[in-house]
Amino acid sequence: MHPVINKFFIISICLLVLSSCKKENNPIVAESPSVPNLISPINNSTGVHVSPVLSWSSSSGATSYNLIVSSDSGFTTIITTQSKINDTSYQVSSLNNSTTYYWKVSATNSNGNSDWSFTWKFTTGLAPTAPTLISPENNFTPAFMPVTFSWSPVTAATSYTLQLSTDISFNNIEYNLDSISTTSQKIAILKPITQYFWRVSANNIYGSSSWQVPVWNFYTASGSNTGITCPGLPTITFSNRIYNTVQIGNQCWLKENLDVGTMINANNTQTDNGIVEKFCYNNDSTNCKKYGGLYQWTEAMQYGGSGTNVQGICPTGWRLPDTNDFNILTSTLNNNAEALKAISQGSGSGAGTDASGFSALLAGYRGANAGAFGDLGGYTNFWSSMESNAANAYIMWIGAVETSINQNNTNKIVGFSVRCIKD
Repeated sequence: MHPVINKFFIISICLLVLSSCKKENNPIVAESPSVPNLISPINNSTGVHVSPVLSWSSSSGATSYNLIVSSDSGFTTIITTQSKINDTSYQVSSLNNSTTYYWKVSATNSNGNSDWSFTWKFTTGLAPTAPTLISPENNFTPAFMPVTFSWSPVTAATSYTLQLSTDISFNNIEYNLDSISTTSQKIAILKPITQYFWRVSANNIYGSSSWQVPVWNFYTASGSNTGITCPGLPTITFSNRIYNTVQIGNQCWLKENLDVGTMINANNTQTDNGIVEKFCYNNDSTNCKKYGGLYQWTEAMQYGGSGTNVQGICPTGWRLPDTNDFNILTSTLNNNAEALKAISQGSGSGAGTDASGFSALLAGYRGANAGAFGDLGGYTNFWSSMESNAANAYIMWIGAVETSINQNNTNKIVGFSVRCIKD
């Protein structure tokens, strides 16, 4: 081989070897994705929804994204952290109202993570304030069905939520009505003679208000509001309680048993101490709200003498009925006990129709023996203002299965119901 050619050949071989060595010692370095740019909500936004959708730009080479949301700019209090997000947006839920949040995003692929984006912040909007409840009034009894609930309008509210429960903690919610566009709601069917608790919240796109504190409650009546009210006097307020009235013939009666005074234990005796005292069935104050108080005759009379036109514990302008008042009532109703009893009271042929609107409840009694109670749901007895002798006074009574209205006399120390009649 010619010397020059041989020299060129040797040089070419060396260059090829050097080139091969250089490629092996300097491989191509794989790259992480680029840093995303945040898009929405715009930095420093206010009035943001409490469940906002956070979005950002796509990053070159990214296969997923990481998101951090915090309530402080140093990201020490993390609200949410999400990885492996396959989209360029993510909805965060249940943020607090009127609160500032900070957020940032990074991109990921098989070669690693990008740096974090710039930190942006936004402030959520203000939820409405709690409505003020109007009716039925707190501790109202009885509420006849259908019951209409009403509350005050709230600025910026777009809807309302009404809840009813049979316990104050709302563990047994019977109605949960949302998206109510007005400030009232009618409910046709509720359990009779039952305590209900109710509350309302106001809603808008930023969230819901708190509930009014304290929670309001009411008791349902025995059924629908039958009968007609006394002319010009549909209700009266006495001792912080509202009573309905009912006109039966020429008589104007309270539609509910009287519930006035301070509850005492049934082991005690009601005394002339300047304080109106009452028994509640089974020493349970809720039974007084449902069925009214139980009174010994002398307490009901406020220690006045037997006779007619005795106010006793009744409101001013009202009195305990005398035996003639009971006679007139019985005659007006053709001795029909079913017409006297509330719809939910009684059974069989004695089931109440409440055709009169008197709405009598079978409230039972506190017995002659101290501490004894009996006949709740079985009988009810109403004191008259007239005694039959020194130890006994006249009553009107009806039973669950009785079809007639009855009168007799009984021991004055027994605790019976009081139903007042207008003077």
